Amino acid sequence: MGTPSDSPTSHVLSVDGRRLHCLLRTGQGGGAPVLLVHGGGAHAHWWDALVPALDGHMSIAPDLRGHGQSDWAERYLIEDFGADLLAVLDALAPPVPVALIGHSMGGRITTWLAAHHPQRVRAMALLDARLGQIKAERADQWRARRAAGTPRPGHATRAVAQAAFRLTPAEPGIAAEVLANLAAHAVHQRDDGLWDLCFDRAVLDLDGSRVGDLLPLLARVQCPTLIAYGAESTVIGPAQAAACAAALPAARCEMLLGGHHFLLADPAGVGRLLREFLAEHAGPP
Repeated sequence: MGTPSDSPTSHVLSVDGRRLHCLLRTGQGGGAPVLLVHGGGAHAHWWDALVPALDGHMSIAPDLRGHGQSDWAERYLIEDFGADLLAVLDALAPPVPVALIGHSMGGRITTWLAAHHPQRVRAMALLDARLGQIKAERADQWRARRAAGTPRPGHATRAVAQAAFRLTPAEPGIAAEVLANLAAHAVHQRDDGLWDLCFDRAVLDLDGSRVGDLLPLLARVQCPTLIAYGAESTVIGPAQAAACAAALPAARCEMLLGGHHFLLADPAGVGRLLREFLAEHAGPP
């Protein structure tokens, strides 16, 4: 059985001919398995500092397609991400309903999964995930200009690439060791020998998973849901969180200190909140 200090084990699945990398921690305590879904531009190790608080649960943290150690793909629609996650559950999770925890874009993907496959989901936590429509004009300002098309210059060494790693949006108060761990797993060496982010910018294309309005899907979500957002977040605010909660049959809202990446600034505190939520809704039978 796992302990909070256990390192995760890496698993590489073949999904439709593509490599999909996952981190698996066995956990102990008999709670429902937990699927941890990172946001756009992130990777599975974003959960490293938080996972020890969830030791009563087996946890699975995939690198989404186009991220981390998983292969890049020809498209990044929300249904593609959802199909990948179903394949992960089929391969690595026991045949029981799981708890979903999604941050940012990951919350949009878990919402899609909970709406389309409610029998697979026991509970869900959405961490600073905007589910409503994003205006194309706004998306074009901060997203489309960074999408695929113009090659990134790259960096001469791993150390320089890691030093250039930045969070978007910025988040104060993150421990240096947490940032160092994120940066260490955020870069890879390209075929030309230069170092770059291991993230396909095509994920940012406007036809991807982060622009459409998911609010109409919430009526199909049957599981208890926790909606947590940062008090200083520029992604989701109190009104948007309340609208999501009102549309869900069993939801609660929590405003936490910090911005969009509050789970990185206070992994222990966020972990306690999630542990309490899971104990109530996804604990041992």
